[in-house]
Amino acid sequence: MSKVNLTFWFDSEDYTSPYEPTCLQRLTEIFARRGLCATWKLVGEEARMLRRAAAGDSPSRDAGAARAALRSISAQNLGFHTDWHSLHPTVAEYCTGAGWDEGQRRFEQTEGPGLQALREAFPGKTVVCYGQAGASWAPQAYPVLRRWGIPLYMDEAGHVGLDEQPFYYGGLLNVLRLRRFCIRHRGHRPPQEGAAEALADLDRIVGELGGRGGGLAQCWWHPNEWYTDQWWDGLNFGAGVNRVSPQPDGRTAYHVPEPVSAEERERRFASAEAFVDAVSRRDDVRVCGGEDIVAMYPDRARGRTFTQGELVRVADALGDALSYQRHGDITLSAAEAAYLLATALAAPALPGEVVLDVSPDGPATRAQPALPESTGVDEVRRAATDFVACVRGSGRLPDALGLAGGTADPACLAAAFAAAYLEATGSRAGAAGRVALTHPRLLAEDHVRGEGVWGWSIFAEGFNPTDLIELGRLQAWTLKPAVAAR
Repeated sequence: MSKVNLTFWFDSEDYTSPYEPTCLQRLTEIFARRGLCATWKLVGEEARMLRRAAAGDSPSRDAGAARAALRSISAQNLGFHTDWHSLHPTVAEYCTGAGWDEGQRRFEQTEGPGLQALREAFPGKTVVCYGQAGASWAPQAYPVLRRWGIPLYMDEAGHVGLDEQPFYYGGLLNVLRLRRFCIRHRGHRPPQEGAAEALADLDRIVGELGGRGGGLAQCWWHPNEWYTDQWWDGLNFGAGVNRVSPQPDGRTAYHVPEPVSAEERERRFASAEAFVDAVSRRDDVRVCGGEDIVAMYPDRARGRTFTQGELVRVADALGDALSYQRHGDITLSAAEAAYLLATALAAPALPGEVVLDVSPDGPATRAQPALPESTGVDEVRRAATDFVACVRGSGRLPDALGLAGGTADPACLAAAFAAAYLEATGSRAGAAGRVALTHPRLLAEDHVRGEGVWGWSIFAEGFNPTDLIELGRLQAWTLKPAVAAR
C-alpha cells in the first residue's frame, strides 16, 4: 500500500484576541518538536498585530510569545489569508459585479497591503499559498496571485474541485474541495476522544488513498479554536455588517471572544498534541507542507515541446470532448490544448513541433456564436492567427473572433482548430480542405458549482453572486488534473 501525504494548515486570523500570539507559539511548537512542517496562512492584520505585540506595543498580548511565534512560523511554511479577512466588503463582495479585469484590480489593490505585511513580518520568507476567508472565493484572484508569485491555492471550499485531489485551475496548483479526504480534528473535544475521532478518519483515508496508489489529505484548524468557543469575526462582522471600524494602528475596540478557562485550553492543546504525535509515528503517512505540495505536483506541460504526433492526439481528444486532457503524466487544460493547435495552424507551414509557451486564462464574458455549417481550412488558419495574437497579447482566450463571416466563441474555435489540424495532417478523413463548424459544450464547467457554496455567517442573508460562478465557469478552460511526481 502506498504512503499517503497529509498536510496540516492553519487559518491564523483572529487579530482581536490577546490569546492569539500565545496560542500560535504553543501550536507551532507541537510541530517543531517533532520535526514536522505545517502551513500557517496569516491574515495581513494578524501579521501586523504580531509585530506590534513583539515590539511591546500591545499591552494585552505577551511580547515574548509573539516573538516566539514569529520565529517559529519562519521555520514552517507561510501562506496568505487576505488582509482583513471578514471586514466588509470581503473579497467575494467587492468582486461581485466587477467583471474580470476590474475584479483583478480591486483584489490587487485591497489585498496587496496584507501580502506586504506578511513579507515585512517574515522577511525573505516564501509565501507559498493563498486561501480565501470563509466562503469568500472569487476567480479574479487567480491572475493576481500568479503575478505575486504565489503558486498554490490551498483551502477547503465547494466552488471548484476535481476528484477530491489537487488540480490546476487559474494557472495555479489548487488544493480545494478535498471533501472526504479532509480531517477536521476538533480542538474542543476531550483529549483522547478528539484524537481518536481524527485518527479514525485518518485510518479511513489511508485505506482509500493508499489502496489506489497514494494521494493527498488535509487537516485544517484555526488557532482561535484553542482559546474560545466563539467566532471572532461573527462578533465583529457577522451577517454583512461591520460592527467596528478597524484602524491601521490596531487601536480598534473590537468585540473580543469570551475565552475558555485555562484548564480547558490545556485540554485542547493536549488533544492536538496527542493527534499530531500519533500521526508522526505512522509509517503509512507523510506529513508535508505547502512547499512540499508544490514540488510534488509539477505542471509538466508548461514550457514543454509537443511533437506533431502528440498534437494529433491532442486534436483527437479535443474533437471528442471539450475538456481537460491527460496523456500519461502530461495534463492539458482545454485552453492549453486549443492554444497548442492554434499555434501550429497559425504557422506559415505546419511545424513539426510546438512549445506551450502560454497557459491562457479563460474568456472574460460568454459570447453567442453564429456560424455556417462548415468552412475552409485556410479560413480556420486565419482565425488561429488572430487567436494566438489575442492570447499572447492579453494572456486569456478571446471572448469571440470572426470566422467564416460569422462569430465564433472559444468552444467553436477549439473544435474548429482540432478538426482543421487533423485535416491538415491527413489524420482524419473528410471533405478535402473543409471542416464542419460545431459548438460543443465545455465539460470542465461542471466542476465549478454555485449551489450551497456561499453559506458563511459573515455574508448578508441571501448573498448569492451568480456572476462570480459564471466567471468561474468561464475559467474552467484552465482546469486540469495535477499528477504527482513519481
